[in-house]
Amino acid sequence: GYPHANDSDQIIVASIQTLARRDFPDNIDLVIFDETHTTSFYKTAKELISYYADAPVLALSKAKFLHLTATPFRLKKKEYFPHVEAIVQAPHIGKLTRMGYLVTARHFGYDGLNDFSLLETGKDGDYKKSQLAACCELSEYNEAIVNKFLDFCPDRKAISFAASVKQSLLLTELFNEAGIVTEHIQAETPREERKRIFQDFKAGKVQIISSIGTLT
Repeated sequence: GYPHANDSDQIIVASIQTLARRDFPDNIDLVIFDETHTTSFYKTAKELISYYADAPVLALSKAKFLHLTATPFRLKKKEYFPHVEAIVQAPHIGKLTRMGYLVTARHFGYDGLNDFSLLETGKDGDYKKSQLAACCELSEYNEAIVNKFLDFCPDRKAISFAASVKQSLLLTELFNEAGIVTEHIQAETPREERKRIFQDFKAGKVQIISSIGTLT
């Protein structure tokens, strides 16, 4: 992993998985949980809160805790945010759109390309990744995606969010065969390669980026 934090670091960014494997750094005044609808329920998160609170009542803690999420709805049945004292709700997407901060979204959905009702859901309430990947890796499914894109927006830039590396690579191949310059990106894509892809996308040399677990 990356080098360990030291006392001179004023800001430390770490995943909850990394924190689980290392000693908690000292002299922390503010702890920020991103994606807290998930991360704050990890055992490590609870240990971290207890470590930095250092007080019988959380409100008396010298360290402050800020929880951020854009998904304030849990599919699990556990109590939501038992350790949060106050919630600040941001404006709804509809309101932000009316205020001019967001553009109006247009959604095109198509039934019949796949029967997702056959998929099982896991403990988190979402589709099981292995089944979703197998369902989305079918050639005819991805060929239909490419054809729909060519029908509705062949000249638009786009980012494709795939269900697996295999699907992303297949979509990249199919789009390129159709004359749409497309690049694939995943977690293992080297930094310099990512930089080139982003620059080409910005310059219009690349029309679509197909991403798996990276541009989310």
